[in-house]
Amino acid sequence: MFLYLLSTSSVQELRAALRQIKLEFSYASYYSLANKFYLLIETAQPIPNKERFIPPSEVNNFTNPELVLKSWAYSELVQDINWLNYEQKSQASHNGCSLFVGDVEIKRSFLPLSELMLIINQTPDSFSDGGKYFQQIDKIIEELEPALAAGVSIIDVGAESTRPGAVALSSAEEIKRLEPLLVVLNQLKSCYSFKLSLDSFRAQTLLHFLPYLDIINDVSGELDSDYLRQIRDADKSYAFMHSLTIPANPQIVLDIDCDPCAEIMQWAESKLERLLGLGFTNNQLICDPGIGFNKTAAQSWYLLRNISCLQSLGVELLVGHSRKRFLDKVTLAEYAGRDDESAAVANYLATQSVDYIRMHDYRKYFKLVRANNQLERKYYSARSK
Repeated sequence: MFLYLLSTSSVQELRAALRQIKLEFSYASYYSLANKFYLLIETAQPIPNKERFIPPSEVNNFTNPELVLKSWAYSELVQDINWLNYEQKSQASHNGCSLFVGDVEIKRSFLPLSELMLIINQTPDSFSDGGKYFQQIDKIIEELEPALAAGVSIIDVGAESTRPGAVALSSAEEIKRLEPLLVVLNQLKSCYSFKLSLDSFRAQTLLHFLPYLDIINDVSGELDSDYLRQIRDADKSYAFMHSLTIPANPQIVLDIDCDPCAEIMQWAESKLERLLGLGFTNNQLICDPGIGFNKTAAQSWYLLRNISCLQSLGVELLVGHSRKRFLDKVTLAEYAGRDDESAAVANYLATQSVDYIRMHDYRKYFKLVRANNQLERKYYSARSK
């Protein structure tokens, strides 16, 4: 058994560090102390050129916060009697539990390393909510503030439905529809820490709002090179999604005899070759396999179950499955009534090292992952390498 303690300034950096490890490993919850994040991992083989973690001796004197953190994390990973002692001494805190060494807080997070991307539709014809808050900015903000307080870290805004048969917008119409909301959301960043993502495939729209955005969520994956260079130079993250048609056309799907994972891998590798050739870094790129886009229900389920096959791409992964048609296999509920099933899938994706999980409802998801944290030891599959 080989132990290593990772320490970074953000959860995103923890995930990036894990992607560099080419071995199978298991890990504990992530911990935070003084604006740093820590993750203890266990491997069966040594990691070259990395200092091993030496388990601390039994901690009797709670005066050294970092020593307490290391001992707490180690006890969680090995599940010895000290784990019970630490948990019994800890106090409930937001999305976790905390121990205090004097005035210094050590927190064990109940959340996964995955981040939740919350969907905000500015469309009158959304497949899932039918335009519930279309052009009602005050109501949107009323919904968003508790979501951000709960732990949502990304807001993904879209103004054009990609459901089958959706009416196409011009860039001018899309900009007009988005402008009031994106201005307010940009102002909201002074109160909450979150990333702003725009779900669009229209270059003029994306470039118009580029200063506001952290993530360009391109559902076509087909932007021209000149536009991509502007996104690169602005140091934005670029998410590219697999699709055969926009809007989605259920009559056009991947070959039913193909291996969906192999198909998406081949497509993604081609996209990455182009994007890296344009000067993007791996840390700027996010791959979305396009669940529900030009795939049969069986193909979508297969991709979800085997999502770790995409980890070897070496970039972040985004999955958007929430309320989609492929869920017909497990529910008869209408689209807006599929949040339980969507949360169950999301909980699984969080155990598969997916970086961003795109959801309509955050409440059920957070309930599931907080409980799951108490029960499940986390693994990173060697297959994904």
